[in-house]
Amino acid sequence: METKILELSEWETPASHYAVAQKGNHRIAKHTYRPGLYVYHGMDGYSLFSVKTPLESTTLMELAPNSLGTLRWKEWMVDSPTDYRAMQIYGQKASGKVLTTGLGLGLLAHELVQNDKVTKITIVELSQSVIDLIGGYLPNDSRIEIVCEDFWKFVDKDNTKWDSIVADIWVFWGLEQQLSMYKNDIMPANERLKAKYPDAWITFHGFAGLPTLEQLEAVEAAGDSTNPLIIDPLIYGLGKNGATHAV
Repeated sequence: METKILELSEWETPASHYAVAQKGNHRIAKHTYRPGLYVYHGMDGYSLFSVKTPLESTTLMELAPNSLGTLRWKEWMVDSPTDYRAMQIYGQKASGKVLTTGLGLGLLAHELVQNDKVTKITIVELSQSVIDLIGGYLPNDSRIEIVCEDFWKFVDKDNTKWDSIVADIWVFWGLEQQLSMYKNDIMPANERLKAKYPDAWITFHGFAGLPTLEQLEAVEAAGDSTNPLIIDPLIYGLGKNGATHAV
């Protein structure tokens, strides 16, 4: 199969003009992509993107303890070519009343307001400091509502009939952690949301297009971690045709 590469000589997103700042244990920072090749996850048919000259991106970080208890800055969201393109796809796919989890850099909100099929946008964000940092950069649109609360507490007492739900509150590093999180966190979360909102289109950022739990268990039982069933969807996380899927 031919490897298609997206050539990038410049990069700009709604977060490109965010100022470097800090509120509490969260901060807006800048990151530079050095010239080279990076994974593009198969969106729009591209497997990789190529950076010709250094490109600056924006990231949301949290000061949190690592496994040794040492405080370090942890990246929660970045407006990378892959993440931003995914948010554009979610924004185009969503309709009606939209529930989103985690404000992040607010990229999804910027895309949702451009969709005339979207009638309401509710963003549930746990941290007030994230809201203080990012809220002022969101579009001035009456459809947007920000709720500062734990997402699952919000869901427990919520009776809204949502049409679309985009969940983006998990961060992983590497294949092993992604698979573990998928089985132990994402699959149960998906079942919980489906039970509460049976008619909603639901997608999980970073996990869309992954195989079913039964398929994963079959591959694990065979002891074959190189099985394309596992590798392909993780490399092409949004599907090779660029479409998003509910888990």
